[in-house]
Amino acid sequence: MYTPQKEFADLTGLNDLPKVKLAITKTVHGIGADSTLTVVAENKGGGVAFMVHARLIRGKSGDDLTPIFWSDNYFSLLPGEKKTVTARFDSSDLHGATPELVVDGWNVEPATP
Repeated sequence: MYTPQKEFADLTGLNDLPKVKLAITKTVHGIGADSTLTVVAENKGGGVAFMVHARLIRGKSGDDLTPIFWSDNYFSLLPGEKKTVTARFDSSDLHGATPELVVDGWNVEPATP
């Protein structure tokens, strides 16, 4: 079954969103299969932070840590808004590397707190 789409939304205006820098704090709890990461993202700028995306990687330039289970991801923040998300992971999947948090988004300057 196929349902053709008659028209598509014009989302080109998203390319004109001003760049936003977020204030990020992170806290890692536990070691082993029950490790958790708490991330607080705050938009201190004047524009919307669109499609904020948090990732945990192995070391400074490592691969994404998988599997990892986020409470939320790809969210937007209005000016002055703050959001807390958590992630559950097994620290043995880091293979001895230091966990590094990377937060970016559509118009968000990448940050590594």
